[in-house]
Amino acid sequence: MEEIKARVSSLPDRTIAYIGFFFFDLNGKKITIPPLVEELSTTANAPLFNSFSDLAMGRRIVGGVMESIHDVFFTCGEQLARILDGADADSLPTLEAKSSFIVDWRQLKRWVISESTLPPNATILYREVSVWEQYRRYMVYVILTAWYAKQFF
Repeated sequence: MEEIKARVSSLPDRTIAYIGFFFFDLNGKKITIPPLVEELSTTANAPLFNSFSDLAMGRRIVGGVMESIHDVFFTCGEQLARILDGADADSLPTLEAKSSFIVDWRQLKRWVISESTLPPNATILYREVSVWEQYRRYMVYVILTAWYAKQFF
């Protein structure tokens, strides 16, 4: 882990780091993606991407083409419900969880990655709403009220 952290801290400019799918390190210690991403992101000098599942989202990874764990479990649950209702497991169709491009808006801003470079169907998580977006209706009301009052008083 120390060697990997050292390598991701000195990557060349215009580089991204892709985190693959690991189960164990060289010493046999179990590795899971969320803590791995958190640990690497503390030293990485490049954006981190992953393409297995959305478990690492919100933990300083930019994103990638991922399966939603929620969707995977939901699909498995549907199939299990059919089996419990008496369906023959061998006759059930094989269902696939859909992958989609998912990114963390905060990491896009951190690494200065333009939203225009994302695929059109990308899911953007953790987007911060601006004051204008959140209170636009009230601001327009106050401005129009002040303008209207100025016209008559």
